[in-house]
Amino acid sequence: MLPKICLIKTSKHLFLFGVLLFHTFLFSQQKSILFSAETDSISLYQNAQIAYTNQENLSLKFINQLDFKIFNQSTLKQYSIPDTLQYAVIKFSVLNTQDKNTHLYLSAKEDIAYMQAYELKDNRYQLIAKTGYANRVSDFSIKNNDRQLILSPEKNTISQYIVYLKKYKYILPIPEIELQSETKYLKGIEKKQSKPLSLYFLFTIFIAGFQFALFIFGIFKIYVLGFKRIYFFFSLQCLLFILFYLNEIHILVFETRFLSFINNKMVYEALGDLFIVVFNFLIISFFDLDKKTFLYRFLVGITIFWVILFFVEALPFVNNPTVISIFRFILNTAAIVDFITLTCVFYFAYFHRNGYRKYLFIGVFIAMISSFEVALPRFLNLINLDPNWIKISDSSYLLLQICDNLNFCFFFISFIMREKEMSIEKEFLEKQHTQTIDELKNLKKIIEKENIILKDKTKINLDQLVYIKADDHYLNVHTIENKNHFVRGKLADIMEELPANFVKCHRSYIINKNYIKQSQSKFITMSDNSEIPISRNFKM
Repeated sequence: MLPKICLIKTSKHLFLFGVLLFHTFLFSQQKSILFSAETDSISLYQNAQIAYTNQENLSLKFINQLDFKIFNQSTLKQYSIPDTLQYAVIKFSVLNTQDKNTHLYLSAKEDIAYMQAYELKDNRYQLIAKTGYANRVSDFSIKNNDRQLILSPEKNTISQYIVYLKKYKYILPIPEIELQSETKYLKGIEKKQSKPLSLYFLFTIFIAGFQFALFIFGIFKIYVLGFKRIYFFFSLQCLLFILFYLNEIHILVFETRFLSFINNKMVYEALGDLFIVVFNFLIISFFDLDKKTFLYRFLVGITIFWVILFFVEALPFVNNPTVISIFRFILNTAAIVDFITLTCVFYFAYFHRNGYRKYLFIGVFIAMISSFEVALPRFLNLINLDPNWIKISDSSYLLLQICDNLNFCFFFISFIMREKEMSIEKEFLEKQHTQTIDELKNLKKIIEKENIILKDKTKINLDQLVYIKADDHYLNVHTIENKNHFVRGKLADIMEELPANFVKCHRSYIINKNYIKQSQSKFITMSDNSEIPISRNFKM
């Protein structure tokens, strides 16, 4: 029985060797990757071939016409992808020596913007897997994973695959790629799940919560005070920050299988660009900039730059050397433009740092420092005439996020102090208003004292009044202009309303001492030559 089993195994191995030999001859000396039950992982370095193209053509004839070279580090250094080509194609084959169909995990060791796997079936490569967070095009695509794909080679057969890698921001970093067994993949998942949450993940959740609190603050202010541009832009920026962070750690996923051209990285970049646009308008509202000021015009102009940058990132690959050079320049200068913008805002805030604005001055200064750290390598890159876009390092990115949120803290403090100062100013204005009203009332009383209002509502200035004569039940009010006003009344009643310079010289007369021209024993001559009788006991 034992010799029979050995004979079967020997026949099987000879068969597999024959298949492998035939396949090697057929596919231009490319050796297949042997994957047995004992295999843990195998790198595609030295086990695959790479070529560059500008077409996503999946016919066997087209793929075989590509200029493939051995996939390894020296090849990548010696033969970098040309500017006008968009895709890198990696070709390899897998010989599954196991007695069962299996799953293999194609894993990139670094972030990759776009990776799709195709398997050769019926003389044409058919899509079997693609990276993405929501685009599950088959059961072998891993949801919420942009580094791994699932391949499913059948038992005792050779499966031919190609992997398409796509440029992102006109560069294509090609990471090392390896095939992992299902056992190793599951162990990695278990190890990852057993680990506590990373500090960066917790930091991101904390920042998102902090931004949510600021967002609620802005909405509350709009609800209480009505629509205010400054609180609208502040709330909108907080909301964009929340979406930005939750998208980064994949709690919120904006991809959809119905809009396959939208991916998480595109949304992530768009949120970042829109965030800066809203920040510019927030600065305009915060300082209440006049349209004629330099900073207002500068911020509006820079906003146009960020809109252009958004379209550069969203547009599909353009196969034109001149356009590629312009787009790369725009991508590289974005961080430099951001630093220049913050510098201009800082300069303006320095000369307007009175009151609550001094807190924003500190916040902008902190943001400017982190922006300089990000912009410096891009500036040096431009000086060295290196057109490639530089991805921000993890440490620089973390510093940028910390400084941006500190800037928001100072924004919040500025708002609180702004409310306090406005409350104090309002209280002062109300006090001043009350004081002004009191002064007006006193002035009115003084004015009323300088005038006498007769019963017929006639108002006569006391300086113009010469004398008043009683005639039965009427009073004759005589002025310096020789005008006489007759009104019903008594001398005793009107005497109470007159100041001290008015005296009753006779039972029928009241005179203004300021107009006495001459005094005699029986009468007084007034300045208008009127003669007023006086009583015996009258004394001046």
